[in-house]
Amino acid sequence: MNVSKADILNPESENAAVKLALAETHVIQETKTFLEQHGVDLSSLDSSGQRRPPRSDRIILVKNIPYGTSATDIRALFEPHGELRRVLVPPAGTLAVVEFVHPDEGRKAFRAVAYRRLGNSIIYLEKGPEGMFIIDEPITDAPASS
Repeated sequence: MNVSKADILNPESENAAVKLALAETHVIQETKTFLEQHGVDLSSLDSSGQRRPPRSDRIILVKNIPYGTSATDIRALFEPHGELRRVLVPPAGTLAVVEFVHPDEGRKAFRAVAYRRLGNSIIYLEKGPEGMFIIDEPITDAPASS
């Protein structure tokens, strides 16, 4: 967004809060657009509903990943545990989505990878909701678009 960290964090800047809010909004919108373009039904991720949808053993949401983590990095972390159907990492790198071909491999990977260190972060995992993907064809290592 052509805004330096110094401009956002400068306590004397008049618009620091506004700039930060705009940056957050931009990241959220960019992530939503990326996920929709790769076949994710965003309504399945909405946690404001009263009933939590059933969770899939094949789909894993990977959270708290370090900035700059690529789909290849995520693939390397999960691939030893089974056959991957798709790996998605939005441009902002705020999260990743991993889908396994077989549920038993997804369960195994979830147990093995949860709370592991990736770079300078500890990653958190969550099982993705059933029916998260509108498009059912495999998409592997979907690159983050610029």
